Amino acid sequence: MLHMLSRSVAVWSLLLLIGCCTALPLYAYQSRNTLWLDGLGTMSKGWGIAPQVMQLQGYDLVDLIGDELPYTIYQPWLGVEETAQELAGHLAPYDDVMVLAHDYGGLVARQLANISDNVSALVLLGVPNYGSGVLEWAVKPLEEPEGKSEARVFVDQLKVMKQAFDCEGDCALIESFDNWLGELTDSPHLYAPMFPESPVLDQLNQNPGSVPYVVIYGTVEDYSLSGFLNAFYFSNLSPFGNIIGDCEAFLSNVKKLRRKRALIKSVVSSLNGFLNNLKKSISGISADSPDALVGAVSSILQQHVQLMFEQIDAIAKYHEEVAKDMRCLLLNKYLESEWLVHVLSDNSVNLYELAIWVPSYSTCYSLCTEQFPSDPYEAFYDCLPACLGEEPVYAYVIEDKHDGLLSRAEQVLEGAQKVYHLPQRYHFVEPRMQNGSLLNDILVQIFEGDAGPAFVVPKE
Repeated sequence: MLHMLSRSVAVWSLLLLIGCCTALPLYAYQSRNTLWLDGLGTMSKGWGIAPQVMQLQGYDLVDLIGDELPYTIYQPWLGVEETAQELAGHLAPYDDVMVLAHDYGGLVARQLANISDNVSALVLLGVPNYGSGVLEWAVKPLEEPEGKSEARVFVDQLKVMKQAFDCEGDCALIESFDNWLGELTDSPHLYAPMFPESPVLDQLNQNPGSVPYVVIYGTVEDYSLSGFLNAFYFSNLSPFGNIIGDCEAFLSNVKKLRRKRALIKSVVSSLNGFLNNLKKSISGISADSPDALVGAVSSILQQHVQLMFEQIDAIAKYHEEVAKDMRCLLLNKYLESEWLVHVLSDNSVNLYELAIWVPSYSTCYSLCTEQFPSDPYEAFYDCLPACLGEEPVYAYVIEDKHDGLLSRAEQVLEGAQKVYHLPQRYHFVEPRMQNGSLLNDILVQIFEGDAGPAFVVPKE
């Protein structure tokens, strides 16, 4: 505290020296108060050591939760409004607070900025500013059957199909997703504020407030549902490691099948040249009598046929194993595709007016007279006006950038001072950072004033 007091005295002395008409903000000369808010535990793994990393790089920031205030002041399970009210009371002694928030924490931060004069800037990372369509699909209960969500009904159907295909022993993708889905649906009321067009979002977006903010949106280019779930269950590991299981085991069978091509060719060749191969097998056989010779040849023939049957059965069995693995893989891909369809719904779909070729009068005249050579009325009074006045053509285009949970359109809030892109990060691991990480680089830009003076954090 003495250190902070001496810094404050020095700051005021400097301000008196440079005069009252300076255009530089006060917080450019003193420690910056910061508040780092995580999302809900099922959707956000938290900022971790991010504040400490930035402090070690020399940025003079105070991490209010932890450095000054107890961790218990942030209680997101109370709901967006009540959580913000709780935080606002604790922030009363602190001014010029910059809030850095992820996921659900971003909605709390926006509400906090609307009710507290102490908040001066917001950094919103991976925040469902326009809601999450896939979260609504995953969590919102249907009236029937039994109040389950659409996702729960769909996964239950996949589990029945998986059992019918005897997929036990493959990767646990559907089971892992089912477990995570269970964690989400245990408390649907917590996630309701993040549904598109929820009352909370409507209120926030209709009353954006005056506090400046920047948006960091995440995307992952090489998406896989197994990688997405690994990022949640094993967030301390690489987000692209495959801990849940190998969901493409059939590929190894395909490789083995390729190695068996020699066997297949050999069997086909043996079938086509059966008699010739048999002759080679029995050449040089001698016996004490004609009957014994015939018996020896017959035995060799039986052995040869039996071997051929075994080879054919092996090929058939192997193909069936590959077919079984591919059926099981298809169920996993079905789940993954259905998830992505809902990630990219609603706000991700944009309407574009396509440029169309507008024909000239002479072109339309030629077209119409050719089309109706014996009917000038049709040509000049119906065809020609229609040709010259074609309706505009529209198309719907899906914006496919997302972080596995939120599309870019759901994250990027209109009116931001600046928008930053954090690539190759699943939603769960967006806040995880260390010195030299992409997120670290973005925060350095923000703290150095790239988005404006409201976001500057001084260096010691």
